Amino acid sequence: MKRVVIEVFMVLAAAAGGFYGGMYTYQKLLDPYWSTSFLDRAKYELLDSFFVVRDLDRGKTGGAKHSLNLRIDTSVIEIDRFLPLESSPEKQMAARRLLAMVARHRRRYPPGPGFSDNEVREALERAVREVEKAKKPKR
Repeated sequence: MKRVVIEVFMVLAAAAGGFYGGMYTYQKLLDPYWSTSFLDRAKYELLDSFFVVRDLDRGKTGGAKHSLNLRIDTSVIEIDRFLPLESSPEKQMAARRLLAMVARHRRRYPPGPGFSDNEVREALERAVREVEKAKKPKR
């Protein structure tokens, strides 16, 4: 009986240690990158959208375009960084098609100086190559 109690205690202790170890790992390693609260994200999007609308209302289309291109660059980097973590090949290809669409548009209408640094350009071109590769029939 004593041995069973000790074994059960050891199993529970190991499970608790694994749970708390996992929580610690999440909080210390992953949480800083994914912990933006819904409220913080909503405030950022509201403020960003407000500045775009304000610039458009004032006739400052350059300022609005600047803000939107910054938002696009940020989204391109985020998608490119998290794309390898997506397990669904269909979702990966959908994201690549979206990035390829942005790349084609940017070739035709460059966003101007200060945009599309090397990281953004490389991510967009990589997406274009992947989409074109997927279009080719397999032999």
